[in-house]
Amino acid sequence: MVDDVVSGSEVPGAPVFSTGRASAAERMRIASSGRVGIGTPSPSCALDVARTVRVGTSAKAALPSAAATGAEAAVLVPDAAGGAVLAFSDGTDWRRVTDRAVVS
Repeated sequence: MVDDVVSGSEVPGAPVFSTGRASAAERMRIASSGRVGIGTPSPSCALDVARTVRVGTSAKAALPSAAATGAEAAVLVPDAAGGAVLAFSDGTDWRRVTDRAVVS
């Protein structure tokens, strides 16, 4: 699918992934900008998901090293103090999204 201005012999295309037989429905697209849209034909950022997303789960004792994982990774910690919480790596520690405290 052409998704940008055609210039000479260059025709920018977007791989489109569809499902269904008689009337295939578009499910995912990679725009010529490199942006990926899931459930949207016009992604507005690097990954644009039009519906609910799910992240992986890890118990506190099994969290990988925040340093090895790198900053900006996310995980659900079901057994954190105070209950299940979404956590992110700052590159040094896993921190709760709710208050940025280190997961404990």
